[in-house]
Amino acid sequence: MSRLRPPVEWIVSAAADLRIVTDAQWDAVKAQQAKQAARLDPDGGNSQKARQPSYLLSGLVRCGLCGGGAGMVSTSRIGCSRARHKGTCPNQLTIARERLEAFVLAGLGERLLKPEHVALYWEEVKRFDRERQDGSAEAIRDRKRELRDVTKRIGNWVNAIGKGIRSETVQEKLAHDEATKTRLEAEIDELEATPAIPALHPRLAEGYRRMVTRLLETLDANPEAHDAREAIRSMIDHVDLVPVSDVGRKRSTVRPVLSGSLASMLSAGSRAIGEPADGIALGEQVTMVAGRGFEPLTFRL
Repeated sequence: MSRLRPPVEWIVSAAADLRIVTDAQWDAVKAQQAKQAARLDPDGGNSQKARQPSYLLSGLVRCGLCGGGAGMVSTSRIGCSRARHKGTCPNQLTIARERLEAFVLAGLGERLLKPEHVALYWEEVKRFDRERQDGSAEAIRDRKRELRDVTKRIGNWVNAIGKGIRSETVQEKLAHDEATKTRLEAEIDELEATPAIPALHPRLAEGYRRMVTRLLETLDANPEAHDAREAIRSMIDHVDLVPVSDVGRKRSTVRPVLSGSLASMLSAGSRAIGEPADGIALGEQVTMVAGRGFEPLTFRL
């Protein structure tokens, strides 16, 4: 078997005829890289600013026609990247970035947490919890029935050993059934410990709106506030730019569709009013369409 020699035994020699770039080209590339790094991070080092999204919704916007990503197609407008750069999507419509951000912030601040929507969400969560609890009860019954059977078999193996039957097969089956019994007992304990989903705090939506208001005020005072931007982004799953026909104007326009995690929003509201948010851990998605109010809710449990 061949082995790599230790570095001290390596013989290193220059082979100028094998290089693919000249010294001048190498130095030019390194200078360009240094210039770009300085532009992204003027303070030097690995700064937070160099890593944060270029704008509030960066990476969160999608084309509502092809499903591909949407980004800045000019200095102020957002559109389908595939349509603009590859020509593989016919959606050439764009929307002003400021208008889209205003729509999203308004949706997060008010419309996604109207009392009737929160009530509908929670009814769906409770239905899911009932189904989960029913499933757990059935699983517990099945495991307890299996546990009774395996416990009986263990007793039979022990009696056989007590009568002098000590074959290797009996010992192996006894060990297998004892391991099964231990596993079943652990699974039953875990299933029986599954907690029910707690009730929503009556002031939870109010706390959420108060927190979002503070975040919006922070962004208004300082659009580059990293923590506020990230808090807002964490509540957004994605934003679709859907092309629709405007019959009155005889042209097509873009209708933004915001999908946000209502569970994340309610957790944020819990923190705002000082309540634990342990029970709000589901990833439900809620869709709201600009200019048309609230569309039917879609829950992803």
